[in-house]
Amino acid sequence: MSKKWLRRSLSLLLVVLTFATSSLFVASAHEMYPEAPLRWSVKTGGKCYLRIHNNNLKAPYTSSSNFTVGAVTWGNSCPNEIKSIVETSVSAYNVNVVCPGNSTWVSLTGGLSGTALGCTIPLTTDNRSIKNGTDAKASSRKIKYATVYLTPHTENFKSNTHIKATMVHELGHALGLGHCDITGVKSIMYSNGQTSWYLPAAHDKNDIAAWY
Repeated sequence: MSKKWLRRSLSLLLVVLTFATSSLFVASAHEMYPEAPLRWSVKTGGKCYLRIHNNNLKAPYTSSSNFTVGAVTWGNSCPNEIKSIVETSVSAYNVNVVCPGNSTWVSLTGGLSGTALGCTIPLTTDNRSIKNGTDAKASSRKIKYATVYLTPHTENFKSNTHIKATMVHELGHALGLGHCDITGVKSIMYSNGQTSWYLPAAHDKNDIAAWY
């Protein structure tokens, strides 16, 4: 067996394995934890149902309709898969959006507390809080509730659009979406955040359509 033939065979095998892996894990680059995909489980009329609660948020989160617009954006962008509403009843919401005190924020984000803008902790149907891949693998992988924490360092936001984009990004995590850092692909789920637009991009909507 020649070395040239061997190299060509190995290259072909790598292509086949890459294609097979992509087929097995739909949009795996966009998963929070590719080894343990998480999916929103609360449905109404066959759609993901996000009932999003404003937990005593103050300006700038409530300014310029930042919260109300951010809360319904996924439903407006993916109307066939998602229904998202602002829920005022304290007994009915399944997504809680809160701006914690500084000590809580530090405990959530550690060394990134001064720069991080949001953090989402999903809760699965077996009552596991998902903070890492180990938690995800041990869970039911079906999200029934999520807490969205927004930074108390609001001076880090560049605009109202930046705030809306952060909310939409974090709600994407509640739906099971992870960061998408594929060069050349537009996504609201980029880890470095968006400052000039806040709507889910085609890549994001395609993933939601494939999953739900």
